[in-house]
Order: sequence, then structure tokens, then C-alpha cells
Amino acid sequence: GERHWRVAESPSPNPENTPAGIRCPIGFGMGSKPATALIESSRIDWFNLKDCPAAALVKQNSQREVWRVACGGRDYFAKLYHPNGWLSRVKLLFFGATALREWNVGRYAAKHGVTAVVPVATAWSGPRGQSGSSLLITEAVAGVESLSEHWLRIREDRRAAEALADSLARLIARAHQCGFQHDDMHPGNILVRPNGQQHEIFFVDLHSVRIGRPVGFKAVVANLAQLNQWFRRHASRTQLRRFLGHYLAYRDRFAQASPLARNLVIQPADLTAELAIQADRHARRLWAQRDRRTRRTGRYFARVRPAPGWRGHVLLCSKHPAASASAGRVTYTKQQWEERLADPLAWVDSRRHELLKDSHTATVCLATLPTQPTPVRVIVKRPLARNPWKLLGRLLGRSRNLRSWHVANMLLNRNLPAAQPLAVVERHTAGLVRADSILLTDYIAGSTD
Repeated sequence: GERHWRVAESPSPNPENTPAGIRCPIGFGMGSKPATALIESSRIDWFNLKDCPAAALVKQNSQREVWRVACGGRDYFAKLYHPNGWLSRVKLLFFGATALREWNVGRYAAKHGVTAVVPVATAWSGPRGQSGSSLLITEAVAGVESLSEHWLRIREDRRAAEALADSLARLIARAHQCGFQHDDMHPGNILVRPNGQQHEIFFVDLHSVRIGRPVGFKAVVANLAQLNQWFRRHASRTQLRRFLGHYLAYRDRFAQASPLARNLVIQPADLTAELAIQADRHARRLWAQRDRRTRRTGRYFARVRPAPGWRGHVLLCSKHPAASASAGRVTYTKQQWEERLADPLAWVDSRRHELLKDSHTATVCLATLPTQPTPVRVIVKRPLARNPWKLLGRLLGRSRNLRSWHVANMLLNRNLPAAQPLAVVERHTAGLVRADSILLTDYIAGSTD
């Protein structure tokens, strides 16, 4: 259908609203051609970048694609949003195109002096993008890294860590006082560009941002709890307390930043106590979401049926592999697992693999998983029923291997060390009765009991 474009022509968004010490790292055009000329002269089909030699795919999932595109001597990021599923289409119906919403958030941030990725152009099909995909183009910024990467690199440098915490507190405090609330505020959605002893920090992924309404105390705590989910594992209590002190100080400084600012009287002790409660609630919600992910087909896990009567779950890639992981650091495909598990019982054949345990309760083998560029070793376990009651429980209930799969992933999701489970498959008889099962886990090299 007909595509609608909205482009930015002004060289800089409302510089008079930018407070001292804060500047938007991305301007509209940044001295290059105006956005209209960029779109018209590039001869790039921005909605079909697969065949564009100047485009490189950066990230992709079922909802969006992110491309890095070289155009007119500059680099740009192009986000393509695709409505996928009934929930996405309902959101399109009520809220319009995702790219258009992100465009509006970027313009709002620039107007209120909140450093964030500023859009160059956006496009959509149909009225408000309700009938198809939408596109957002932003300029790439050189020399940036995610907040998590930068923090892990400099956190031992007390002065640098203090400066980063101060800059981050300033950004978030101003955002809250200007009615800007990022609902997915984890360190991966905040970018840092070092500038001497200072840091340029700005928000990305603006489609998850609420704008134009006051951010009250409960919303402040919930928002900081999202950020705290990562930092409470990678920062000391002293560093966290100093960050909160900076945040409260900047809230007072920006009390007149916009009509939406709220001069809340927040005591540090009250904020710390409430933050601990909200952080635990956020962690439990996040853990529950990740626990459910292990039972579905998605980016990290998949459901498989590798052989007649056998079905189960496999790991595709680990989001946060442990330092001791070897097989857990490898990326797999569903097809690879189905080929390797075509004969599940071959993995516990003592003639093919090293037998570690052979008893009336279990068979355990040390096997080699053929991966590229280097094969990795794995532990394979097949539990056995030692009496009729155990056999009955295995036939009618959940197998020990499937429980191990779920519990091990739950431990890893909570940052507790466990051998990474790689695959679990069960043999079902008559569709329901579990007659056998095989579990593959990572082998921890150099370990003893």
C-alpha cells in the first residue's frame, strides 16, 4: 500500500531546552544531507534491505529487524517492525505503528533535553501504520558501547565509576522530571560514549517509553528496580547508594525542568527500602518469564521430536553462559539437535562413549558432541527405575530428567551455578506414558565431587 514518510529537517532539536552539561549526541542530519534528500537520493528500498549491499543485519527476531546501512558517507540504523501475532495487531490498532511511536518519543526526548537516539526519518503503510510494517531510521554514533559492557570495564576504577554513576543518575532524574519513563530500562538499552572524564549517556529502544505524564514515586521505584536487577550483581552496595544519592540530588535540580516535574520529598532510606522490595518483585517476574521460556520454542530453546515416540526440549543458545561452560557457549539449531538425537539411546552406549556410572538407578556416560570448530564433551544421563513404585511414578509423572532440565535452568536464571542442560528427550508410549528419558548437560572440565 501507499507509504507515508515523516522526516526531520532541522539541524538541531530545540537546543535552548538542553541544560548545561547535557547535549544530544545525535542531531537531525548531523551536517549531512537533510533527511528528505537522503531518502530520495539514496535509491535504497528501506523496507527490503536483504538485497542491499550497503546494509548489514545487526539483530533480528519475530517482531523486528535492525540493519546498519551505509548511505551518503554516513552510517544509519534502520529498524523494521513487523506485526506478528494477534497481540501485535491489537497494539497497532490502538496505538499505531511502532516506528511512529518511537519517532514521537525521540522528538519528545530531544525537546526536553533527555539524551536519546533522535530519529532521522520514519515510514509506515496505511493510516497510522495499522496495515503493515513500519520503519525508523536513526544515525549511528561512533565510539559507543552498552552501559553493561562499559561498567564491567571500568567499575574497578573508583573515579571513573563515580563519574559514570553521576552521569547516569543525571540522565534518569531529568527523564523522570520531564515525564519520560523507559519501561525496559536495563543496561543494554542505555549506551555510553566516554568523553574524557565525562560520559555521554543516552537511551535507545524507545518503543518501550511512556511520555507526557508525571512519573510518581511508585513509578520511580519500579523503573529504578529494573536497572537494579543487573547492577545489584555487578556493583557494590556503596556504589548503589551513591548512585541513589546522585539521583535524588538531580531530581531537586530538575524540579522546574517541565510542567510534569514533581517535587517529591523522598528520603534515601525510604527509597532504598522500597527499591529492595520492588527489585525482588521485578526479579521474580523476570525469573518466571525466563523459566517459561525453557518450555517453548523461541530464540534460546526449542521443542523437538527427534525420533518416533521421543520428544523434548533443547538449548539453541545461552543468553548468559557461565565462565565454566564449554558446550553452553555454542550456538545450535533445531535441525542439528534432531539429527544428533535421532537415536537417543546411542548416547548411553558404553561401546561408543566413556561409561562413568552403570548401576540399578542410572547410566551416566561422558560423550563428545560434534560441534564446530571444536567438539565439546557432555554428560549424558539415563535414570532407571529401581523398584515397581519408581517405575510407576516415572510412567505417570514427570521424569527425573525433565525435572533436572527445569530446575537447572531455574538455578541458572537466578545466577546460581549449575551445569548447563543442553537437551532432554523422553520416550512416550501411547502418547502419555513416559517410558524412558535422556538428559545431556555441559561437562565441567577439571571438576571433582
